[in-house]
Amino acid sequence: MVDRKYATVRHPSINALVEGLYLYRNEQDALDRLNVLRNQFVMSRDTAACSDHELIMWIKGFKVDDSQHGKGYYGNYAHISVSRTSEGLFTLSAEKIDRPLSQHPQKRRLESDHPNWGHPFLRRIKRDKADNLYETLEDAQRKLSEFALEFPKVTIPNPGRLYCIVFAKTDEAGNLIKNRTQRIVIDAVQRPDGKYKLVYWHNEKPVARQADDAAREEEDATRLQQDDNWRQSLKSKLGDLLGGEADGEV
Repeated sequence: MVDRKYATVRHPSINALVEGLYLYRNEQDALDRLNVLRNQFVMSRDTAACSDHELIMWIKGFKVDDSQHGKGYYGNYAHISVSRTSEGLFTLSAEKIDRPLSQHPQKRRLESDHPNWGHPFLRRIKRDKADNLYETLEDAQRKLSEFALEFPKVTIPNPGRLYCIVFAKTDEAGNLIKNRTQRIVIDAVQRPDGKYKLVYWHNEKPVARQADDAAREEEDATRLQQDDNWRQSLKSKLGDLLGGEADGEV
């Protein structure tokens, strides 16, 4: 089975195609080249409905215009067909087909304030394979710093540690997360062999919030004690008052 890949404008065969450089004296030579492309690259399913003189495929880097720039587009679909030049020669022409990004096989990861678990750095940590090992603590710290630099609004770097807010749709058990974010801490941990690896753990209640909660609990306890003291004092005064009135009536 032929291992087909997605076309890219960097490939010599595709570069010649999009630049209109294929020229043939007879139509069969152009059709032969079209079939080479058909067998070499991944075709769109719509190609099945095309004639022998045409095909449809997605090309990385093909005619990404200003309206698509920065919106995740990595390339575009193209209608490839055999056509005739003004000189009477045969060529292959590529015409852009506009399709929504959701139908594209490859997409750019859009910039966001929050990383998600699909980010290569977080994916490596979660997999915990050989690519998550570092020779020194400095090497691990450098990776943490690079990640913090990429997402400065949702990270707090510490020595050998990084606090981070991650966008996620589900938790570890697959349950939907209501607010779509998770607070995690990434630590550089030394292994018995002296190397370091990055591990993460969930920090649903940040340290600052824990301190605020503790202060609030102490304040509430103080207020309750004051209320209790006031009630006891009032009860005592009422007792004295009622006792005095009883003595006067005897």
